[in-house]
Amino acid sequence: MYLLAVCLFVCIILLFVDPLVAVGFAFVVIFSCLLRILYVLKVISKELHLKRKDQVEQAYENYVEEVKGLNELKKRNS
Repeated sequence: MYLLAVCLFVCIILLFVDPLVAVGFAFVVIFSCLLRILYVLKVISKELHLKRKDQVEQAYENYVEEVKGLNELKKRNS
């Protein structure tokens, strides 16, 4: 956030010196912010997907263990 304020300040100063350079600088800042947002969203999406997959795998493993336990009880009772 602090970096964005500094970039805005530099952009305002460049606007007085050379408007074309200021517009180019502003474009680079906005583009880099958008890329950073996309990267963070990608990381969050991967983390959420991995956690969901782990929970499903754990539930399946628990189910398999319960079925094995029930099968062993049936064999003992027979």
